[in-house]
Amino acid sequence: MSDERGFTLIELLAAMLIIGILAAIAIPSFLSQQSKADGSSAEILAQTAETAAKTYAVENGGAYTWGNSKHGLAALHTIEPGINISDSTEAELTGAKEVSQGAGYELVVTDSRTGDTYTVKLTAAGKLEHLCKSPTLHDCSGGKTGKW
Repeated sequence: MSDERGFTLIELLAAMLIIGILAAIAIPSFLSQQSKADGSSAEILAQTAETAAKTYAVENGGAYTWGNSKHGLAALHTIEPGINISDSTEAELTGAKEVSQGAGYELVVTDSRTGDTYTVKLTAAGKLEHLCKSPTLHDCSGGKTGKW
């Protein structure tokens, strides 16, 4: 009997307590990484749509004259097929309208997981804006609205 060795109940409980404390610290960090990834994918989609809009203008005499939002979505998807315009389970380009008779545009990407919207606006004066709106205080400069 004296040759058998093992851990005492106290040692096992102490080890389980330490693992529990570490898990309590680590799990919230891992969960927040998912929401950051969702926001990043929506921002990347917005930037891709912005590039597609610039390509559209180059091909159409410098104007963003795609008409209403439905035609704008189709036009940008034709230029860049990787732009999601129909799958609402991930980030999706939900709006693409021309501004000031094609002198500018407004693109809206919605992240269906968080409800955040990322907007890229080009005014007729040539000012480019990246705006964010979040119902969950998620990624918009620490508030419900902001810039990204």
